[in-house]
Amino acid sequence: LAYKDICDSLAELMSGRKLYGKDVVRDARHLGTGTKLIFPLLAKIFKTYGIRSVLDLGCGNGAFLLMLAAAMPDFQGIGVEIDQPTVEEARSAVSASSYRNSVSIIQGDAGKPESFPPDTNSTEAIVGIGMFHEFRKDDSLIPLLNRYKTRFPGARLFLVEFDTPGWDELRRGPERQNAKARQSTDFYTTSANRDC
Repeated sequence: LAYKDICDSLAELMSGRKLYGKDVVRDARHLGTGTKLIFPLLAKIFKTYGIRSVLDLGCGNGAFLLMLAAAMPDFQGIGVEIDQPTVEEARSAVSASSYRNSVSIIQGDAGKPESFPPDTNSTEAIVGIGMFHEFRKDDSLIPLLNRYKTRFPGARLFLVEFDTPGWDELRRGPERQNAKARQSTDFYTTSANRDC
């Protein structure tokens, strides 16, 4: 659903009659629905390391922070989202939850960590799930990560990206992809426990 408008406008985009990012954009409210498979693994890692404050970059609808708040006492999370309609959706979800004192959502650009408000300073972990690939396009990823290191010297960075399967594998169906993701999560959970 996130890319429905793009697919519907493919002919115009290819001919140049429409421009991506100007005339046609993805629906950010639907981004990240598949990333929820990683939530339990990250929660387990955070519990293992005693991490209680998280800055979630590209937080979408806030689901990850709300899950962490439900799973960990004394949790504090701040979500950063650039898309205003998604910020409003996340804020509504937080307001409707019992975790409104633990989670807050700010509108901001993950590419500009210097602009984040002072209440982000004490974060113990920075999480970017499926969003840092956006900075690989123009070789700004490494300089950006260095800026995060400078801005948040004591925080741990959890950069999570997903490998895209080939078309043949996609045709086999989403059940197969979900099973593979669960296998990967189980593997990394076991590895994380061994290394901690």
